Amino acid sequence: MLVLFCLLLFLIYLPQPEKKRVEADLNDCAKNLKQVYQALLMYQEKYEVFPHEPDTKGLNYLFKLNFDRDLTHFVCPGTETQTRGELRDDTLSYFYYPPEKGIPGPLDLIIADHPGNHPGGEIQLLYGDGTVKKFRLDKPVLRDELPGKVRD
Repeated sequence: MLVLFCLLLFLIYLPQPEKKRVEADLNDCAKNLKQVYQALLMYQEKYEVFPHEPDTKGLNYLFKLNFDRDLTHFVCPGTETQTRGELRDDTLSYFYYPPEKGIPGPLDLIIADHPGNHPGGEIQLLYGDGTVKKFRLDKPVLRDELPGKVRD
């Protein structure tokens, strides 16, 4: 009976590898967002504004102008996407929202995970002050709906 009880306790407290993998992916994703943010700041230092085009076009400036040549920073670890040596719409894992006036305010949404990068509807968001926050979507949303949903 004692052996059965110990086995039951072991099974209850058994580490959950899937949960740990998801947490690790979220941490790596946040690191990627911060790396891209650092590249955006370097771009801003040189050109006085953030790139003005959204998504792949805007973030490609960082890659092509050598502000961040590590393509893994542009791919969320929660996905199976491969970069194949270039940054394209089908390999970029993040939405980029250029600031309206070229320089973000602290609460401006700059980069967001694509919905579906992480299980459970969680996405990560990077704001103009460099902070990364987790956000859980109640339902799938389109790219254009994301900032409004996040700001509510």
